[in-house]
Amino acid sequence: MLVRRAMFRNTLAMRRCFSFHVTQEQQTIRSILEANKQSKIIGASSRDNLETITKLLQQYKVGALPVFDCAHSGLLEKTKTLQIEGIISERDVVRELALSNLSLKEIPVATAMTPKSKLIVVSESTSAGDAIELMLAKNIRHLVVLEKKGWTFTGLVSIKDVLHGLFYKDQQSSQAQDAFRARAIASAASW
Repeated sequence: MLVRRAMFRNTLAMRRCFSFHVTQEQQTIRSILEANKQSKIIGASSRDNLETITKLLQQYKVGALPVFDCAHSGLLEKTKTLQIEGIISERDVVRELALSNLSLKEIPVATAMTPKSKLIVVSESTSAGDAIELMLAKNIRHLVVLEKKGWTFTGLVSIKDVLHGLFYKDQQSSQAQDAFRARAIASAASW
């Protein structure tokens, strides 16, 4: 009984540590992309296979890759001519692995990806709050960002990118994040 009460008190303390406060300012997807400052894009070729894609996902520690009609997968130069063909995510790979009797080397990206006709996209002017709501409503973790003019690929943002943009964008918030981590570690250590 005493152990259960102690665990309950620690759970309440952890809930207080995990409560966040979002400011009223509306950060846009553009500012989140600019904060990441990527000169190259990690992309997948629609002609590649899932074995190559899984290696890229692991190597770059990402959960999804934009798919382009290009010669090879990997690091690509960020140019205005990149037209998105779709997106391939970890979920897509797992789904294909579960439903197919083929090896990952035999499954082409084009058959496993979410095609551009089914993509859920945002523009650079979309607010971070709207992006989070869209991801939660559609049960997705990544959004393709397209320019309004010409609808060319601008970037890919994850739910983690957007949350970091909302909560930890200034120095004061960074200090709050460090304090939060210290409290969380101290609470976990007291268990």
